[in-house]
Amino acid sequence: MRDDLMKINIIRFYLAVSIGILTKYFLKALGFSATSLPGKIAYAIYPEILRELNKRCKSKILITGTNGKSTTTHLINLICEKKGITLCNESGANMISGIVSTFISKLRNYYDYCIFEVDEGSIKKISNELKPDFVVVTNIFRDQLDRYGEVDLIRNTIFESIANSFALLNGDDPNLNLYNDNKKAFFGLEYQNSIENRNLTLDTQFCPLCGTKLSYEYYTVGHLGKFFCPNCGFRNAEPQFLIRNIKHIGNSYTFVFVDKNSNTLTNFKIKDFGAYQLYNVCAAISTTSVLGINQAEIHEILENFSPKLGRFEEIKLSDKTIIINLVKNPVSLSETLYTISNDNSNKVIVLILNDNYADGRDVSWIWDADFDIISSLKNLTKVYCGGKRKEEILLRLKYTSFRLENCYLIDLRRDIKNILAHNVEKIYFLPTYTALFETRKIILETIQRRK
Repeated sequence: MRDDLMKINIIRFYLAVSIGILTKYFLKALGFSATSLPGKIAYAIYPEILRELNKRCKSKILITGTNGKSTTTHLINLICEKKGITLCNESGANMISGIVSTFISKLRNYYDYCIFEVDEGSIKKISNELKPDFVVVTNIFRDQLDRYGEVDLIRNTIFESIANSFALLNGDDPNLNLYNDNKKAFFGLEYQNSIENRNLTLDTQFCPLCGTKLSYEYYTVGHLGKFFCPNCGFRNAEPQFLIRNIKHIGNSYTFVFVDKNSNTLTNFKIKDFGAYQLYNVCAAISTTSVLGINQAEIHEILENFSPKLGRFEEIKLSDKTIIINLVKNPVSLSETLYTISNDNSNKVIVLILNDNYADGRDVSWIWDADFDIISSLKNLTKVYCGGKRKEEILLRLKYTSFRLENCYLIDLRRDIKNILAHNVEKIYFLPTYTALFETRKIILETIQRRK
């Protein structure tokens, strides 16, 4: 009886894989993305497929949190693939269907490292089936409240999901300092971000233990920073991993990475793609340190690292640079605009706002983002508003001091040629999640037709 059941499961597994792969090729032939649907179909045929993946992975690493998952995942994968066979959902499809699609597309009997970005709402189910060895939690901000709820709800979900794994947590986030399991380590930055003339987006302002307003020695990103409660003494946990001595030199950052357990100091250099990205870099180096990968081996990877798939992704077009960056909540949009404020190039910005399920139906979050930064951007000539809720973006811009006559409603596919023809040095495209891949596709197709 048991042998018969095993045979049935093997048949179902390979049937799921075969139909999933056929679906992938069919979608590709029609010009559609195949990052989720093949996995969704395969999972429906064989719901135990993640358990099969679990058997084939030596080290399983999940990366979750609100912001920074994709960049952290990509960087960890770049480092680990130098040391062994990796499996990674680099497309950013971070629910069960995306992970299963990745598995059936790169099917092997064995992987040294399985590195998956995981949606916060899916972390519990995926952890139950995949049994991760390590979980990296980047941060917790308010995001898609209609899907996730407030930060305390998603925090509790994450904590429940990682209890049996070794957790690497951002020690500069008050929410994550509540985690009290013994199998953990914290990472953080010694970096005082400039907050002059900025409206900070503080999703967590009060002590999660006693409710007193938190005090800060300095802020880094949103409510991240060096904090303490003047009433109960709640403060940052001592980080095992730390980036310090951060210097912005030209188009690069130099810094020192500290591993306090091994008492090692390592100097690194990376390209400048936003100071807030240093958290993702710190999380990635911390993870590979826990895995036992020598930091001296990853200098070249970091120096040549550039984000991809819409995370400050750069595309060259004759004499100008197109930059695509995902914005999906108040903090990510505010930090993106702040990063752009350090760019004195002649530029235009294209904001694309959707309200599909994966974006969150409620777009009121744009009113919490620091749109006033746009008014202070140097050499910004025009702002274009696209997407299903483009009128909301235009209305939000009305309540800044940026000249409204320089703001335009667009249909991206119809107007892309005119936008790319602008006589500027840089064009920034800032789409929400469901607009991201369509935006990339339209840009790349337009550029290809011009060749």
